[in-house]
Amino acid sequence: MNTNPNQPYYNSKPIRNIAALSKALKLEEHALLEIVSIVDSLWKPPLEIKKEDGSIRVVFDAKPRLKALHKRIHAEILSKVTYPNYITGSVKGHDYSTNAAIHANKTIVITEDIKSFFPNTSISLVKEIWQHFFGFSDEVSQILTKLTTKDGCLPQGGVCSSYLANLAFWDLEGDLFANFKTDNIDYSRYVDDITISSCKNLNNSIKTKAIANIFGMLIKKGYKPKRAKHEIHTHARPMIVTKLMVNDKVSLTKKERDKIRAAVYQIENRIKNGERGYKIANDITKASGRVGVLNRFHEIEGKQLKVRLKSLRDILSKCPIHNTTTPNQNIISEESNECLFS
Repeated sequence: MNTNPNQPYYNSKPIRNIAALSKALKLEEHALLEIVSIVDSLWKPPLEIKKEDGSIRVVFDAKPRLKALHKRIHAEILSKVTYPNYITGSVKGHDYSTNAAIHANKTIVITEDIKSFFPNTSISLVKEIWQHFFGFSDEVSQILTKLTTKDGCLPQGGVCSSYLANLAFWDLEGDLFANFKTDNIDYSRYVDDITISSCKNLNNSIKTKAIANIFGMLIKKGYKPKRAKHEIHTHARPMIVTKLMVNDKVSLTKKERDKIRAAVYQIENRIKNGERGYKIANDITKASGRVGVLNRFHEIEGKQLKVRLKSLRDILSKCPIHNTTTPNQNIISEESNECLFS
């Protein structure tokens, strides 16, 4: 039973043997062990995604057989973890905006980033989570570690990965949070983005100590801070947390709002100049998703852009779209609120 309210805790009984693990995962023991024996072959080739800053993010996806098992591990084990409010990534009811809201309208905001978080989450750390946080036996912990890691680390993109990443500092973060609270400093972590803030001005000594305490926690678990992402924000300039501005209320930056408006304007001009077809229809769908995010933080502006996009969809609906490769595909869809920043 967890006695620290600032720590995550597991709301179920520890799994002590393979038979109990098989029962929990609703899978015959021989089938579970077979997957464990060939797990390295059950991953798809990695996918490289170019980020806005030009760097490359490598993500992984499991093949259907392993992915189905990962979903069971999540449903039957990982979903039974309760997290404190300062953990905001991959937690029901929390997201990048609730993370930012913790630090809205503060005097000072300090942001830190964990360098190569997933690749540096080692097998030994994952096994420690299964064995010492969940309280599972060594045998069960070894099996779950083998199933949820790849090439010696936690694979970014894996079904279980973000949930295990949330537990990387399970035994240290609660005390860090409490110590910060004592000093009137708010703390949160959104996956690999760590933020602290305060309504008070922090002198250099307090700032140095706070940053050193964060770095100390990272180092104890085998991580390093990404020095290039270290930033200190005050009200004198935009204060950015998980790519949202928090000087007063949580909002998109002016630069991002301008980009969304420009995207809609460009589509309007393309349609005005006679462009039709699946490509522009697909671009309207993408713009609709971005406008949905804008509407979440700037309702008046978002509603105006929604009306303009609806007019564009109406125009296209009067012009049949032909594409021999996907004749029945409905490209034009309603806007989503999918996060721009994932």
